Amino acid sequence: MLKKGEEEIFLSSLEDNASIQKDESDSLEPTCAIYLEFSEMVKHYKIRKAIDPFFLSPDDPDTLPPLPDIRSILALAEDCQSLQEAPEDRRTSPPYSPLFPFLPPLPILFYGETGHYCPVSLRRQQWLLPGRPEFPVYIHQKVYFCHDEKTMTLFSIHPAEFIPSSYLLNEADEEEEYLQSQLRMYKEGRLPGPLHAHSSSSMIEGPESPRGKSDFYVGTAALDEQSNYFKSAIRKEVYTPPP
Repeated sequence: MLKKGEEEIFLSSLEDNASIQKDESDSLEPTCAIYLEFSEMVKHYKIRKAIDPFFLSPDDPDTLPPLPDIRSILALAEDCQSLQEAPEDRRTSPPYSPLFPFLPPLPILFYGETGHYCPVSLRRQQWLLPGRPEFPVYIHQKVYFCHDEKTMTLFSIHPAEFIPSSYLLNEADEEEEYLQSQLRMYKEGRLPGPLHAHSSSSMIEGPESPRGKSDFYVGTAALDEQSNYFKSAIRKEVYTPPP
C-alpha cells in the first residue's frame, strides 16, 4: 500500500523514466529512477520490474492501440429515440450499421479478468466498483479499468496482487509451502503430535507416533479437493463480461 503522497511521486517517476530513456537511448544498460521517498515495498517492486523479465507489469504504452472513446458512442445513442431510429443525418452515412445507424463500427475491446470493474476495489474491499475509462491499465493486451488515479497507481505498481488468477495461485503456493514446512518440522521432531497435510504424494513416511504407526496418511482425495476449491474460487472471482 502506498503511503500518503507516494502516488504523485510514483506518477512523476514514470515521466522521469521516459525522459531518461529518451536521453540515454544509445546506452545498452537500462535505467530506472528510484526515489528515497518510496516505501521499501515500492522500491522492491520497481527493482524487480527493472531486472526480472517475468515480473508482471503494465504493457508499454507505445505498443498499445488507442482506447476507444466510449463516452462519445454512448452520446450518439442518447440522441436516438429508439434502437432502430436515428437522426436523418446518420441514416445514410456509409460507416454506420444498417441495423443500428446511430452507432459507428464498434472497436474490439478485450477486458481483463475483472471485466469493467476496478480490480483494486475487488481485491481490497471485495466490492464490484465500476472502473472508469479515464484510468485504463493494459496487461497482456487486455484492459483493466480502475476507479480513480490512486487505484490505477496501485495496480500499475504490482498488477499480480490484484489480478484474481495471479493472487489465488500465489495463495495456493504459499499454503502448500507452509504445509511442507510443517511436514519437515514434524519429521525432524520439532512439532509434537500427528500432522495431517495435503501433499502430492500418496503417503509420506514420518517418525513413528507413540502408537507405533506413522500418522502421515496423505491421499489424492485431499489433493483433488484442494484443486476443486481453487478452481471454484477462480470461477467466483473472475468476471466474464457479456458478449
